[in-house]
Amino acid sequence: MLRDKQMYKDAAKRLKAMREAKGISVPAFADRLGVSTARYRTWEKTFGPLPQRQYGDAINRILEDWEPTALQLDDPSSHDVDQLDYAELGNRAAERRKSMGLSRVFVAGRIEIGYTTFCAWELSLPRHYHGGHEDAWENALEVPRGWLRHPSWPAPDLSAGTLDLTMSEVGSVADEIRAVGSWLTRKHPSGRIHEFSELSEQEQRQAIMFADRYGVCGENRTSLQVIGDQFGLTRERVRQVVEAMAERARDIHFTLPKLEELKAAASGKEIQTVTSFEELHRDLLGGVSLSDADRFAREILGTSIAAISDRAFAHGVNSVQPMIIDPAVQEIVIEVRTASLRMVRSCGAAHTMFVTGLVSEVIGKAVSIADVRYALVAIEGMQWLTPDEDWYWLGPDTLNNRVLEGVRKVLATASRKVDVEDLHQAVCRSRRAYYKGEVRSQPPEIEVPQEVLREILSRVPWLTVIQMNDFVLAEEIAIEDVLNSSELKVVRVIEEHGGAATRNVFNNRFVKTGIFSIPNLQIVLNNSPVIQPLAFGVYGIRGREFPEKAFSTAHASTSRSSIPVNMTDDGWCEFQLTISEPGMRNGIVDIPIRAAKALTPGVYTTEGLAKGTISLGTVQSVPARTSGLTVLLQKAGIQGGEPLKFSIHPETMRAMISRAERLEPSE
Repeated sequence: MLRDKQMYKDAAKRLKAMREAKGISVPAFADRLGVSTARYRTWEKTFGPLPQRQYGDAINRILEDWEPTALQLDDPSSHDVDQLDYAELGNRAAERRKSMGLSRVFVAGRIEIGYTTFCAWELSLPRHYHGGHEDAWENALEVPRGWLRHPSWPAPDLSAGTLDLTMSEVGSVADEIRAVGSWLTRKHPSGRIHEFSELSEQEQRQAIMFADRYGVCGENRTSLQVIGDQFGLTRERVRQVVEAMAERARDIHFTLPKLEELKAAASGKEIQTVTSFEELHRDLLGGVSLSDADRFAREILGTSIAAISDRAFAHGVNSVQPMIIDPAVQEIVIEVRTASLRMVRSCGAAHTMFVTGLVSEVIGKAVSIADVRYALVAIEGMQWLTPDEDWYWLGPDTLNNRVLEGVRKVLATASRKVDVEDLHQAVCRSRRAYYKGEVRSQPPEIEVPQEVLREILSRVPWLTVIQMNDFVLAEEIAIEDVLNSSELKVVRVIEEHGGAATRNVFNNRFVKTGIFSIPNLQIVLNNSPVIQPLAFGVYGIRGREFPEKAFSTAHASTSRSSIPVNMTDDGWCEFQLTISEPGMRNGIVDIPIRAAKALTPGVYTTEGLAKGTISLGTVQSVPARTSGLTVLLQKAGIQGGEPLKFSIHPETMRAMISRAERLEPSE
């Protein structure tokens, strides 16, 4: 241990000898290293392993590159204290502060000492040198290092001057930032120049640090650490250099034509993303990002190029991109994104009119559809789904998209391709859920039109489109990975019974054994997209071929085995049917299976209560399913729960609809 201490003391002696051989003062050397004078003085007593590792390389480079000057050779701490009038020096510093318009409180805060102590220093400069505090004091007074203890040194002129690049050959904003950095490398205004090639090597290093800090080499090279690594300096030293140069710009009048041109370009009325703006004005920027150009303008010139919104929700998809935008519109952008995301998760897509209403309600004032469409530009992944720009979505990566989750479940359990109409009906059955982080209000319950659903599914990378309307999974997915435990149990029971099972089977298997509660079973049977109602109390699996044998067995065992179907002598098929309110709302109507077998699939012309056309037996997976019937009934004012009588003639393709007495289950 004693040997190690002696080794570190010997290293300290060598360090001191090398510094003195170069004629460098302690404060000047400490300033170049970016450490306090007091800290460096301890290294010349004991130079331990930690400072050797952290600052050894930097010390070697500074000693190799050092070009001593008269000021650097003069150590303020070495003055003959008897020759100085400390009261006069303190008064001179106070006069300098007053001429700069600075308060005692401000300067005391800058040099990190108490107000009372600072007042005493201005009455009489301390007899002993105070290292970093005096360095900070000189920085605040904009005087060269050592000025406080050199009464013969004049105070630098406070007139900062002007920099006009109108007639200079600068081609971009990046070139102007470089020129400003060159201009600010020198402390005294009379010697400032903006030509980089005419600077000394040390000044060129500082100009490069300044320009890199403001993004001329890209946003990924603006950090203090990256710049410090480039020049072998600490982060703190780089910060000191850039801050000192920025301080010199305080009273300078700059005329930068390229920056003014950029400001004019960014002041357009239409909001746009920063990415699109930078692509359009790439040559004018010269490699600088708009945000870095704006930061340079604010910190150096005291102005702003553009109001740029911060990136919101940056840690997930569908984030709000930075935009050039009026600050008053920023609130609308965030709320449009929130409302759109909420509607996409519930409905699969969002509608501009619906979102406009939601946003207006949240912010408490009217928002136009045009405002919503402008704001949508900022959301990553936004795509229009219809030519008239009313339906849109936020891309396939949107989390918790109920529609895509339902489609994935159906296609994972299906044994064949599934058409968009069947998928649309499956989505209409699927249960809406609340998602983590969302407001606990009822999710939007609007179902997207079938053509919009087709547009959505055609843009999903994990789906394969067959002849525009049919879909299959691009890669097979195990049903255990997509179905919840309740759905999986019900599907397995249906498979055990050949593809069709009755409610009584589920009650015996799950409810009576305590596996499911009655509400849980009801939710699965009524709201799972993979469960296909085949008839009253009979359920199958959507996307699989109709199980005729299993269906007949299950249908015959139900308490309500069938709805009476009468075939007249002149070829009419007659039956009564009551459509439930959910069926009316979701457009799901199944006719008795006996009627479906007797009728020719196709389009029928309706008469009586509802006039128009309906399709019967055209859905391959559900031959008893009708299409278009609920639309006609709703137009005719028919409500869910009303008993209706149907008379259908398969040869003439006609259907008569009239009111009937309420049906009762057959014994």
